[in-house]
Amino acid sequence: MNRKVLNFSLLLVLAMSLASCKTDSTACKEILFTHYFVSSNGFESNIVAYCPDETSPRQITTDGLLGNSMPYWSPDGSKIAYLSAGSGTRQLHLMDSDGSNDRQITSGSGLDVSQMMWLPDGNRIAMLVAETGEWQWQAVDVLTGEITSLDAWAFQSDSILSMSLSHDGTRFAHVVQANPEQANSPSELYIQDIDGSTPFVLANANGLIQNPIWSPDDSQIAFLSCGEHATCVENTIFMINTDGSNLHELTSTDLYPWMIAWSPDGKSLAVIVDDERYTGGVLYKLDIKTGKRTALFKLEEPSMISQLSW
Repeated sequence: MNRKVLNFSLLLVLAMSLASCKTDSTACKEILFTHYFVSSNGFESNIVAYCPDETSPRQITTDGLLGNSMPYWSPDGSKIAYLSAGSGTRQLHLMDSDGSNDRQITSGSGLDVSQMMWLPDGNRIAMLVAETGEWQWQAVDVLTGEITSLDAWAFQSDSILSMSLSHDGTRFAHVVQANPEQANSPSELYIQDIDGSTPFVLANANGLIQNPIWSPDDSQIAFLSCGEHATCVENTIFMINTDGSNLHELTSTDLYPWMIAWSPDGKSLAVIVDDERYTGGVLYKLDIKTGKRTALFKLEEPSMISQLSW
């Protein structure tokens, strides 16, 4: 081969390699959250994305009067599911990661949704909805809009306070009241297979346990607990292995977290904390190993952020 042609080919390969490395290194896994605020038009909420490496958030929706909320990344990170009242009643919507190609998935009299999560296949979304006075889990096909009941999901208790599904779709972590008949019953964190088999108590507390989330590799669960503090103002972040070992505290009570989400690489948590002015005022990134806290986003007006997805 001609030496000049060979040198040009090598330079071309090197340039393509460097371009690929740059793309990979600059790719950012954004944190989604809902920004609630009061404007001259009334109470509004929009979906916002924040890259931990950037200095400003990216607002995805702009029609805040429609009550946009509950954003969740699809398993492959290409889509965002969320709720909006753009049609007049609250319905499930789907859009591309940049906010384009927005489409309404469900229709009807309006969804009363307590919890929502993508199923591992990326084709369905599970929603806990109020039906005839009772809460039921249903699956929505994002391509057809067909709604089916998740009858295969079985729980050992009807007093579930919060839950999350493992990334492989085989197990639940859920919080129940230890004594449902008591008004201020302490809570227990259970783990079980989705058919209700092999349940066991992973952790318990004298107070409330909240927001259990699985690590990306499903080996650990992080959760919030306020221990004996009945008002749960002084939440603490805990982590535990899914076999029940290595229960430990990640933060002291001076952080006051009230919502968490695990980073895709499993190294950090996104944490919403209170500030001295109002609830849900600051978004932090918390390094799991070192405990280092990095403030990512702080509200500048009376408002709040909630509903994390990373």
